[in-house]
Amino acid sequence: MIEMFVIGIPTFFLALQPNKDIVKGKFLVNVIQNALPGALTIVIEVCIAYILAKTLGFSSAQLVTVTVIIATSSYLMILYWASKPFSFKKILLFLLMVSCCLFITIASITEFKIKTFNFREQFKLVPLTETVFYPKEPYLIIDDSGNSFWFVDDISTNILKNDNLKPGIVLIIK
Repeated sequence: MIEMFVIGIPTFFLALQPNKDIVKGKFLVNVIQNALPGALTIVIEVCIAYILAKTLGFSSAQLVTVTVIIATSSYLMILYWASKPFSFKKILLFLLMVSCCLFITIASITEFKIKTFNFREQFKLVPLTETVFYPKEPYLIIDDSGNSFWFVDDISTNILKNDNLKPGIVLIIK
């Protein structure tokens, strides 16, 4: 979503705009000075989102969703800034990109489908209100066939069949 509707399409059309301004100073230094604040903002936002999501017990899929939403909104603000001075075409382009990002986010979270195209499968965004079993301690689950699975956070490890444990139980190891 970010690559297509915030970077790819807008960059293509904005690059086609006539620009008669002469580049002054060192080109690479100017580019880095203009790009660095936006890049640092996104990095800091994603780090804060990661810390808060892990603290609040979000699943990995929910963490990805939060990160994508935050990064997309920041990129759209950068696109807004890069589109100045505005013309009718630039406003139309910006509003179209915002609309596409909102549609894809809502369609992915609500699992909207168009024939065989499933937005959630394509963009991997999930609802943030799902109930998530996410203990902070390691735990062991034994399925109905007697197979044991050891979990630490989101990482699952299959361990050997144990005849002493009954199926369908969850052990929290402290």
